Amino acid sequence: MSKYEDSHYQENFQNLNDGWLIVDKPSGMSSACAVSKVKKIFQVKKAGHAGTLDPLATGVLPIAIGEATKTVSYLVDSLKSYTFTIRWGEHTTTGDSEGDIIKTTKQRPSKREILNLLNEFIGTISQRPPLFSSIKINGKRAYEFARLKKNISLPKRQIKIKKFKLIKLIDINHASFFVECGKGTYIRSLVEDFSQRLKTFGFVKDLRRTQVGPFSEKSSIKLGNLNSLADVKHSLYPAHKALDHLPSINLTKSQAEYFISGRCLEIEVMNKQLNFNISSNILNNRNFISSTFYNNRLIALVRKSNDKLYPIRVFNLKS
Repeated sequence: MSKYEDSHYQENFQNLNDGWLIVDKPSGMSSACAVSKVKKIFQVKKAGHAGTLDPLATGVLPIAIGEATKTVSYLVDSLKSYTFTIRWGEHTTTGDSEGDIIKTTKQRPSKREILNLLNEFIGTISQRPPLFSSIKINGKRAYEFARLKKNISLPKRQIKIKKFKLIKLIDINHASFFVECGKGTYIRSLVEDFSQRLKTFGFVKDLRRTQVGPFSEKSSIKLGNLNSLADVKHSLYPAHKALDHLPSINLTKSQAEYFISGRCLEIEVMNKQLNFNISSNILNNRNFISSTFYNNRLIALVRKSNDKLYPIRVFNLKS
């Protein structure tokens, strides 16, 4: 791409700089590095990802650009899906193939043993995050302590596993799996715990994230393929796509203006103005949050409190 084409491309992108870019992260690149590359390519100041992928891992890394960054926390909390391969009989310092092998065993699980154990890991379970992780301890990342070989233990926490399936027994030393899980799940810890229950060791040989909320690997694009404005138009998803799991309300013009200016609205008044009853959906839900739209444009996220709707996130999106 020439300098003229590059500047023309970036200038035109300014009209498209609010939305979600679903990157297919390559192995060897950190999630932070992927975000930095997106910022550089499109010359945007605001960008962030919806859930860290280990450098070794590949797959779906949703990156929010501009106003879409206000929706990141809602996507981080959504379900995620992974496929991965376990290498049996070896325990590494990092839980994946990047670490040093520190323990081995000749014990290998049978297919029957694997299948019988899978269901015991479905539901809400306790998991201790790996020391080589970005969790903060007294202001420092856990991996900083790990690199200094300091012996610390991270507290266990509750995670949710919705699906856990055996895909294939590759050979006596390897098996591939699929998992659908909630926020905060570490596949490396899951593999170590699962292997231990099978009376062996195991580590993650390869890992791919296939889905984050509404975004699948079919939605993703490789950073190297973003070579034209047409690629961006085809690949950028609207900010509200990350809010698909929330209820939505279509507003009148005056209601939209209220929320844009940070003012609240009484639910009863909204019912009369909209000529329909929204109370049945929200009056009994103390934690109700909804996206609101005017003329198909995302206006604000609102929360219910004392029979009123208050804007908690207002979006400055072009029509």
